[in-house]
Amino acid sequence: MSSSSARRRVITASVFAGATALAVGLAAPAAAAPGSPAPAITTVSDAAVAPVITVHLGPDEQLGGFGTPGAVVTVTDRDGDVVTTHAAASGLWFVPLEGLRPAFSIVQSVDGQTSQPVTWGASDDTVLAPVDTVHNAPDGRLGGRGTTGATVTVTDAAGAVRTTTVTGPFWFVDVVGMQPGFTITQSQWGQTSSPVSFR
Repeated sequence: MSSSSARRRVITASVFAGATALAVGLAAPAAAAPGSPAPAITTVSDAAVAPVITVHLGPDEQLGGFGTPGAVVTVTDRDGDVVTTHAAASGLWFVPLEGLRPAFSIVQSVDGQTSQPVTWGASDDTVLAPVDTVHNAPDGRLGGRGTTGATVTVTDAAGAVRTTTVTGPFWFVDVVGMQPGFTITQSQWGQTSSPVSFR
């Protein structure tokens, strides 16, 4: 067991009558009063592991943040599904959220000690909003606004499909060669928005 994970016992010693110093050159300790108590044992715990910080939704629908370098980061979703990773030397960590649903409970563990949990994301069943401000861009792409990290699916009148990811919070899809009469949805964490039509 490493010294960082060990629990230390600190003994507060009482000196008993008649005791003498065992080391040469040390004065004999003072006598204790009759009936002195037995040595007191105090347990001192190692410093608690700090929680992860700056939790955020990263690229490719990954959840990320900063933790203790080398720590095991455990993310548990609302259904009890778990995914784990290790914090890099920089402290940065990411886990894929595919198949998971918010809210997420996140802890990190170091040398057998676990931090307090951090909760991220709404746990309600709020319906994912549709995309909005759909428009034709000058370069021939179709664009609009959506939920950051969501996957936008564009289906044309002939059933051809193209997809993209919402970033910051815009999305664009190359619709060259597709037939006008588009149906657009966005999906995230197992939810799909109502469709929006655009011609």
